[in-house]
Amino acid sequence: MNLELVDLNAIDFTDQIVAKFWMRVDKQPGDGCWNWTGKMSSSGYGRLRLKSNSGSDVCPRAHRISLHLHGIELPEDMV
Repeated sequence: MNLELVDLNAIDFTDQIVAKFWMRVDKQPGDGCWNWTGKMSSSGYGRLRLKSNSGSDVCPRAHRISLHLHGIELPEDMV
């Protein structure tokens, strides 16, 4: 399984995958914090296990998925 930075364009974000992501986000009222309730990496980053378009298992970081879903692309060399 790939735990390095994952090319999110290599994942088909179906409605099912998007729902899987949002089921693990706890939006706090008032302070606006969005807490990740899913799996965490040993370095403290939220992770979500998905299948890439090629069928391989990948675990992109949760904050990168959120940015991708909101139309914000980060350079691959940024965490």
